[in-house]
Amino acid sequence: MANRQATDPMQGNQDGKNLGASPIATALPGASPLFQLSWLLEVFRYRNQEYGAYQLRQQYPRHMMWGGLLSMALIGLLYGGTLLANALREKMTLMTVYELPEITTPPAKEEPVTPPPPVFTPPPPVRPTIAFLTPKVIEENELVEEYEPPTQEDLLNKNPGTVTTAGDPNGRDYLPEEPIEIEAPPAVIEEEKKQVKQPDYFIVVEQMPAFRGSLNQFLSREIRYPDIAKENGIQGTVVIQFLVNEKGQISNPHILKDIGGGCGEEALRVVRSMPEWLPGKQRGVPVKVQMNLPVKFHLE
Repeated sequence: MANRQATDPMQGNQDGKNLGASPIATALPGASPLFQLSWLLEVFRYRNQEYGAYQLRQQYPRHMMWGGLLSMALIGLLYGGTLLANALREKMTLMTVYELPEITTPPAKEEPVTPPPPVFTPPPPVRPTIAFLTPKVIEENELVEEYEPPTQEDLLNKNPGTVTTAGDPNGRDYLPEEPIEIEAPPAVIEEEKKQVKQPDYFIVVEQMPAFRGSLNQFLSREIRYPDIAKENGIQGTVVIQFLVNEKGQISNPHILKDIGGGCGEEALRVVRSMPEWLPGKQRGVPVKVQMNLPVKFHLE
């Protein structure tokens, strides 16, 4: 075996190569003695320093630095991707469509027309009269009152009579012998009001019931999409029918149309938990009204 010549650790190895300052000692001043140059040179004094463990220990700080940077970059990418995915993820929304029937105004009731009373027509005016007395035979010594008979001019446009009266020169000659009868207007007989039996509930009224607040917000907050419907991709519209009584309370709710997957039961549960509504009114009086509430289940 050839003799091996010892070399100074700071001068070089057996081949006369000058190793110089260790990159580990330069990069890591406080590094463990395991990675310091003097220790490496002492351990690998008579060993191969071109590759192998010596090179691995010499490049360890660089590998650690790159590994740490890549790890932090990967963690930042995963965290940022999660935040971005949550921000872009669209939340599931419930769209509610209300189909309210058209309100039909009842026809106006025709009231009986009362004929106007007959107009009273006064009798035509009568011409004035002038006294025209016949001569009277009296006794010889009886006191006679002076009387001058009317002349022809006095009788013009006048009728002779026993007394002198005022009248209308253009009127009739005589009053009618029979008095004019004025017929009284016929009495208006009010029709007996038929008592119409009110129905148990109305479908259409003048003022329909209304939810106190926003019905869309209430349904979106309270309805939970059933898991079975989500897994099977069930979508559609559920119709719940119920009554709103005179006090605005919900009664007799039931499923009128269902799409399966538990959607009908969920909509029915939410309708039963509703607060009181504003009651419907017919001619200003609160009445019981039947309502149909469509609830749409939609997956985003």
